Amino acid sequence: MPDQPIERPPGGAHDGGMEARVDALEQITAETRSNLVGLRTEMAELRRDTQTNLADMRTEMGGLRAEMQTSIANLRTELQTGIADLRTEMAGLRTEMQTSIGNLRAEMQTSIGNLRAEMQTSIANVRTELQAGIADLRTEVRSVLGRLEPMMIRIDAALPFLATKAELAERPTRGDVWLMMGAMVGSTAGVLAAAIAAFALVK
Repeated sequence: MPDQPIERPPGGAHDGGMEARVDALEQITAETRSNLVGLRTEMAELRRDTQTNLADMRTEMGGLRAEMQTSIANLRTELQTGIADLRTEMAGLRTEMQTSIGNLRAEMQTSIGNLRAEMQTSIANVRTELQAGIADLRTEVRSVLGRLEPMMIRIDAALPFLATKAELAERPTRGDVWLMMGAMVGSTAGVLAAAIAAFALVK
């Protein structure tokens, strides 16, 4: 629509449509003003709501920060308490282990001492028995030799009448018999002495 002047033309009046246009403009102006007032009101309400929401958010953030700080402090306290308890348990376990090791060492030393004493007693008993056996054997050998000597004398006296010269040459003499008996006694004594030495080495 082309622009038309609002002022009254010189020497005449406005045309009939001018009033209508002016009324329409005034109505638009009033509506625009009303809309602006409503928009200003809405902007103010939005500003208040925004400030209220920001204040609520600040309050919530402060509460959340306080809760987080409290939770962190509680967690730190629990961790410190747990670490202290763990250290106490470790110290108790170390003490128990040291006590157990000490008791085991003492028991082993006692067992070893008892075993050593038992072995020494057994060796002493075996040595005593061997010495008594050697003494008994010597006594028996001497007794046998004492009985054999008269027999040998009688045999020597009777042999010239019972044997030929060749048989007399081959028979053992009294010295040979004594040597054989001495060898038997010596070998037996040697075996017993070796047994005593073996037990002494075991000790």
